[in-house]
Formats: sequence, structure tokens, C-alpha cells
Amino acid sequence: KSKKVVTVSSKGLIRAKAIGTTTIEMTVKKTEEKTILYVTVKKAPSPVYLKKSLKIYQKPSVKSKVVAQGSKYVKVKICKENLKGFTLISWNGGTGYVKEGYFTTKVPKRPTIVNKNDKKYSYQDMAKDLKQMVTYYPDCVKVSSAGESTDGRRIYYACLGPKNATRQIIIHTGIHGREYLNCQVIMSKLEDLLKNYKDSKYKDTAVYVFPMLNPDGVTIAQYGPKALNSLALQKKVKKMLGNHSYTQWKANANGIDLNRNFPAGWNSNITVTHPCGSGYCGSKQASEKETQCMMKFMNQLDNPIAAISFHSMGEIIYWDASVNAELRSTLYKMGIMAHKLTNYSMIQEPSDSKNNGGFGDWLVYHKKIPNITLETGASACPVKHREYSSIYKKCSKVIDAFLNMWS
Repeated sequence: KSKKVVTVSSKGLIRAKAIGTTTIEMTVKKTEEKTILYVTVKKAPSPVYLKKSLKIYQKPSVKSKVVAQGSKYVKVKICKENLKGFTLISWNGGTGYVKEGYFTTKVPKRPTIVNKNDKKYSYQDMAKDLKQMVTYYPDCVKVSSAGESTDGRRIYYACLGPKNATRQIIIHTGIHGREYLNCQVIMSKLEDLLKNYKDSKYKDTAVYVFPMLNPDGVTIAQYGPKALNSLALQKKVKKMLGNHSYTQWKANANGIDLNRNFPAGWNSNITVTHPCGSGYCGSKQASEKETQCMMKFMNQLDNPIAAISFHSMGEIIYWDASVNAELRSTLYKMGIMAHKLTNYSMIQEPSDSKNNGGFGDWLVYHKKIPNITLETGASACPVKHREYSSIYKKCSKVIDAFLNMWS
């Protein structure tokens, strides 16, 4: 009745249940010879960090070349000590020497990065926060860009897990300018994922998070055309706006609705025939830089297995598509999962439904990648910030379940 410390299978496989040394008496069946086996289980060593930022040298001398600036937020491995006052270490970026005595197993404290009280979370806020995430979680996240927007803003993405992973998952939002509350929600969730990061969870899977696919549109919806970099685009957007409010702007800086511009049912069911703040699909499919960036990025991935999109508004889930039974079944499972966690309504499309040039349409119909879309928020767009906490809680649960489903 005492606690098991070791189990031995019929095939002789030994599994240790506790830390320490256990003695096992074994008998060889053929000879009936008895032998003693000692099994020792040691606790895995704690991660080692630098106590502060230090210069890392090529050789054990301050006169040698500095190969890197060591950060106290990077995990290091001690390779060899007592080298004339230096220690040889290795980390993800290579090897080098640091002055001895500056190591600790205490996990460094990290500040909260994303300001959840910011009522107008901007492109500049996102860019600053992504930079800080790389600083404070260098072992967990890499940040890069899929390209630039019409007005020259970077279309950033964060990658969790190894880039050479055998599978890729996509989380994306912010393709419509006025839906910027979702950008803040997804950035907050990204920070939460980093706080709870475990290598084992992302061993074979890379998660790509796109928190703002349409940074120009977000900028216009928040601050108007005067916030654009290009004077020509400022004039263009002002003319398109006329007497309408910029707060309802969904399109990019060219007045093209990016979620109508993809080559998947492009120009179908469209009644808007000119550039404006919402609904115009463009003079041709994939005409916009933002559209081209996302298509190029997705086409370069080896094995994208699933995607999830966040829009606003209505508290509904778009999941259905006129695709083969296997893909539709997968979409249904994803939709049911999201429904149970949010209580959002699932929208079933009629059997003759058509795709409408959306990014999600292109993923499902052309790339055969399962993608569902959650429309967050009960209030009209731009969704009021008072809904942030409720939306975050629901989206956070959905993303966790989504990652567990596919990773």
C-alpha cells in the first residue's frame, strides 16, 4: 500500500515514479540467477540565467572580441567554469565567455507589457509591445514582418515555437480598421502565452500570430487620414470620406476592403463599385500590398494545418463552407468548440453559398486550410472598450482550446 517509486513492465521497461535511488532485485528466468539493479533518478537542473546584462566574449579575456550582449532574460548553459575568472556558456545564439559569478537559477521578473486599459490601442503601441516581448521573452518568441502596408507600416507577426516545425498554426486579426479592439485582445493573449510558455508544447508546431493585418486602416479609424504618412494618401482618403466619420473605416489606405480582395470568390455579391471605407473589392483580385504579403507568407509555409480569425461585431461564428465532407467536418468541430466556450451563435451557410474574397475564404477554398471566424463584441463597431474584459476571457479560452486541438 506504500507509494510506488518504480514500475517494471513485462518487457523489462523501467519507469521511475520519484526522485532518489531505488534498489530492484531481479531474477534471470533462464538461469534463475539473481542480480541487484540500482535505479537513480535525479531532478532536472533548473534553468540558469545571467544576473544582469553582460558582454559575452569570444575568448576568456576582456580584450577579446565581444560576440554578443548577454541578457538576464535569456536561458544559458554553463559549459565550463574556472577559466581565469571566466565561464564558458552556450545559448540559442552560440557560445562565448562571461565573467564568472554572475549566474542565478531564479527566473527573472518580467513587467506587464500590453496596457489593457488603453482605449485606443494603436499600431505604435503594438510595435512597441512586440519589441518588448522579444526583450523579455527572447527564448520564446521571434518577431518579424510579412511585408509593408500601402502607407509603409510593417505587417508584423510573432512566432512561438521553432520556425522549422513540421506544422504551422495561424492566428490573425485586424484586417478591418475599425476592429482594433481585437488587436489589443490578441496582443494580450500573446503575452499570456509567453508567460506560460513551455518548449514541449511547441516542439513540432509553430504558432504565427498576426495582431494587425491592416495597420493603415486601424490608423485611419483611430486618428483619421491626417495620421497617414503619405500626403497623397491623406488627400485620397479625405476625398473618399466626404462627410462620413473616419471611425467607421474598414478598408486600407487605398479604400480597398482587404477582406474582399483575395482570389476566392472575388467580386461576387459585391454592390460597392468604387474605393471607399468599406466593401470595395478593388479593380482586380489581390491588387493590394497587404493581400499580396499574406498570400506570399502563407504560400511559403511548409504545412499550415489550421487558422482562426477574429473580427467584430455580433458575437457569431462563421464556420461553414461548401467544401468536401472531411474539411467541413473539421470546420464544424472547430466551430462547436468555439461555440461551447463563448456561447456565440454558429452561422450555417446555405448550400449554394459563395466565398466573398476574404482571407478566410482563400485559406479554406484555395489552400484547404480549416479557418473559422469569430465576430466579437455586442456593441456597434468600433466595439466599446468596456467589452474588452469579456471579449478577452472568451477569446483566451478559444485560443487555448484551438492550440490544444492542433498542437
